Parts: sequence; C-alpha cells; structure tokens
Amino acid sequence: MVITLGVNIFVTTYEKRRGKKLNSEFLIADAQHTKSDIYATTGVIVGLIFMKLGFTRADAIVGAIVGILVARAGIGILREAADVLADRKQVDTQQIKEIVCGIDDVVDCHRVRTRGTDSHIFIDLHITVTPDISVSDGHKIAHIAEERIKGHIEAEVDVVVHIEPLGSEVDS
Repeated sequence: MVITLGVNIFVTTYEKRRGKKLNSEFLIADAQHTKSDIYATTGVIVGLIFMKLGFTRADAIVGAIVGILVARAGIGILREAADVLADRKQVDTQQIKEIVCGIDDVVDCHRVRTRGTDSHIFIDLHITVTPDISVSDGHKIAHIAEERIKGHIEAEVDVVVHIEPLGSEVDS
C-alpha cells in the first residue's frame, strides 16, 4: 500500500506539472483523478493502523471521510469537464467581430461561434463582403481574418471562415 501511495503521489505531481506546462485540461483532470486514489490508499493505511490499535470503528469513519474526499474530487472534475462537453463559449464574440470588421471590404461579421478548451479554441464565423470582389480576394480576406484572430488569442486556434456577398439570401 505504501508503494502504491508513493507511485500515485509521483503520478499526480508529474501530471499536474505537465498539465500546467502544456495547458492540458485533460492531464490536470487525470491528476485530480489520481489524487482521489491517494485519498483511498491513505484511508486504507490509516484504517489498518487504527484497527491494529484496537479502534474497531476507525474503518467506517475513515471510509466515510475518504468517500467524501473522493466525491469532492469527482465533482471538481465534472464541473471542469462540463464546460468543455457543453461547448461553452471560449472567446467573446464581440471581440471577434471587432477584429474582423476592421479588414478592408468586410461589411459585417456574424454567426460567430467559439468552443473548445482553454488551450485549443475552435471559431466559426460568417463574413459579409462587398459583392464586387473576386473569389480570390474573398479567399484572401478569409486568410487575413484567420491570422488576425489567431494574433489576438494566446491559445491554439482553429478558425473556419464563411464568406458571403452583401445582399445574398444566406446573409443574416
């Protein structure tokens, strides 16, 4: 049990450190999960010690405390994971609109959606452009928008731009 405890402490510390360095919510969550294993192993060791000393109710008390600690860790993991699983907005859409609307020939920016994790953000948006520009110019505008957005966000960003001519049926 002591060896298991030592391994779990090492794994928790390593995963948490690497998770912070790599900005990985998944490694940090796994470190929290492994921390609950530390609580359980510590509880078993403490319970055995108290049982050997003659405290017969120690096992139940320690078990209840460990149960509370594990449940608390689980709730923390679920709370953090829920935002990612529910596609919580990652970036203020108004900020994206302001960045994009400053590009020449861009009339409007709408249908902006952001989702992902703190370390990797996905952005989808529609840009309305003046209808007299070429497809090639529209393509360039999309690339400019993508690069400007990436320049304003520190995380890894994946941007999908849909170009629409002003006055088209899909314009909204």
